[in-house]
Amino acid sequence: KRKAGAAAAAAAASGGPTGDAALLATHIINNQKKYTAYQNLFYLLQTEPKYLAALVFRMKEREMDDFLDTVLLTLYGDGFSPREEYLVLQLLKHAIDAELRGVEKVADFVKAESVVPRMVATYAKRKAGLTYLAQVFGPILADDELRDSSLELEVRPSQLYQKIITEEEMKTNEKSALKRGLTDLECMENKDVKARVDKNVRALCAACDRFFDAIVAARARLPYGIRWICSSLHELAQSNFPHATKDEIHKITGYFVYYRFMQLAVLSPRQYDIVERDLPPHMHKNLVSVARVMQQLFNLHLLDTTKQPWMAGVNEWIKARVPRMRKYFEALVTDVAPPETALRLDSYMELTQRSKPVIVISLLEMAKTHYHFHRHAKRIAKDKQDPLRVVLNELGTPPFHEEAAAAAAERNAAEAA
Repeated sequence: KRKAGAAAAAAAASGGPTGDAALLATHIINNQKKYTAYQNLFYLLQTEPKYLAALVFRMKEREMDDFLDTVLLTLYGDGFSPREEYLVLQLLKHAIDAELRGVEKVADFVKAESVVPRMVATYAKRKAGLTYLAQVFGPILADDELRDSSLELEVRPSQLYQKIITEEEMKTNEKSALKRGLTDLECMENKDVKARVDKNVRALCAACDRFFDAIVAARARLPYGIRWICSSLHELAQSNFPHATKDEIHKITGYFVYYRFMQLAVLSPRQYDIVERDLPPHMHKNLVSVARVMQQLFNLHLLDTTKQPWMAGVNEWIKARVPRMRKYFEALVTDVAPPETALRLDSYMELTQRSKPVIVISLLEMAKTHYHFHRHAKRIAKDKQDPLRVVLNELGTPPFHEEAAAAAAERNAAEAA
């Protein structure tokens, strides 16, 4: 079992179940009957994803990310096996179906804090996703041109105007005569600012081309699970929103494949093991500029040049690449085989498996999962004879509950101090 000390402190802070490892071991491992019941619980949860899909929609906001890590990276493993991949995709299918039932229009489905997008973002951290991201973005991020400290991709006039003032004052050691507090439009009247904006727009579009070309070229290497998720969403959106345009449906694909999968790795590559150390500040700032433009392209959305006329060159770049973007989306969701075929599995795989799979999970994660299902069991499984209710009855009260959380949090805080 994995060590749970740090996780215990985090759980205490969030108000969930917690406690020291010795107490958990006494409750779980040293009680053979309970230990067997826990094995049955997690085997049931893994092989019947409908329970986890139902629970995730009942989680408190502060518990969501921690719980998704437990489910998608621990319960189903963060590596890749056909069996685990099949089961985790069934979990996502249940969640997608449930979320779409409560959505009235396409735009509502891509809200940042809804359940399915957060599940997909966590799913993307599995080994297949990390490998793809490293292969596609690693060479770009390692390139000397993008790392060059002289590369400037800032295009907002007021920011460049202030930079010109700062550079002038550092050079002359005197206060600049240039006016302060100008608007972006006023700053664009300065010929030096305009020249710098034009230069940076060209450099920004060139940098975006590096990323876009790499993404398009690597479409066939996208992890099967990401393609299946996008294909499923595409089909369900067409069915649920019959009056939506093709581009509105494409925007769902773009949101999930770029914003929820790729962009996080571009902005925080060290967290995804793409680079070995944190990026220098100037490079991170440049990547933020690239990510914003790429997000507009994947959203098939032009910038408002009535308010930002200096972005006209970026709009031209986006317009020129929209046809390729649409072809990418179409190819991404076309001819994606169902999991049973692609992974060479079917719904009877459990019957043909000689031994139950091994799940590597910490005592704390076991206790917390028990706690969450104990709280919501009657809503998730209304029938008393439902297998979930049966195994939860065998387990009894979770090792920790709401009343014990405050005391446990105080004890952990005192120990940490």
